[in-house]
Amino acid sequence: MVMNERTSWRMCYSCSIARRILAGLFLLGFILVGSSTSAVAGMPAVLPQDVVKILRLNDEPIVRIQVISFFLLTLFLSALVVKLLWNGLQSEFARLPRLSYGKSLLFTITWGVLFCIVLVMISGARELMTPGAWERNGSIYRLVEDSSPDAIHDTRVVPEGQQ
Repeated sequence: MVMNERTSWRMCYSCSIARRILAGLFLLGFILVGSSTSAVAGMPAVLPQDVVKILRLNDEPIVRIQVISFFLLTLFLSALVVKLLWNGLQSEFARLPRLSYGKSLLFTITWGVLFCIVLVMISGARELMTPGAWERNGSIYRLVEDSSPDAIHDTRVVPEGQQ
């Protein structure tokens, strides 16, 4: 591509717009995180107890649709941010190829799945390192009240005669 005054101005202008968008998104995220009143630690997994009742849309289908649409909106906006960031780096690194929105969406979904796999591995390792320290409390797991080593029961099966 031949650089002249006109093309260099366009590249500079698009970088300025991308920086303003990213600064606005960062500020919005900071405000949303800062305005929350409480945060829940850990990874509670609300698993369905009665699958037939869960699969029926009986009481509040609007809530389910809102949750799904919020997830999809977040996914699509994340893909857009990845695309803007990647293509914004092209001015610095000329060898980077242009990233289309479809490829950006695929990239975002792939990394999301990889993060889920890593989180499952971490929670599995947590249970393996502290057997019996977690108990089921409704739909989630919580630490045993008295988590001293003597209070945690051993969940391993010991054959008779080797006790």
